[in-house]
Amino acid sequence: MGVTTTHGIEDELRIIQSTGWKESTVSAHEKCDRIWFCHFAGEPECTHNEGKRIQIRLRMWDHRKHGHESIGFDLTITACPPGDNGWCEFMMYGLSAKDLELNIDRLLKAWRAVQK
Repeated sequence: MGVTTTHGIEDELRIIQSTGWKESTVSAHEKCDRIWFCHFAGEPECTHNEGKRIQIRLRMWDHRKHGHESIGFDLTITACPPGDNGWCEFMMYGLSAKDLELNIDRLLKAWRAVQK
């Protein structure tokens, strides 16, 4: 999956920039090419980050550097639900920008499900 033209890649990035994602610096331990975060009010908080809204991480993988003409995205929530069961990570991958909204909803539903 991915976007196969330079024009398409520019369109993908415009979608992300217009929908409230905040771009961040890619840390040394990340292998992705670009990274954004978005917070979601009204969702259950991570028990180890009390008082902070849950956030989803959006990473871009630029496959052009490997000879392909595409990019792809993944979405991740990494957080600790109530109880003493440790951290959870929910991820959707192999996405294009047009897939994000539906998959954000899916991630948030999964996060809500582990609150019980």
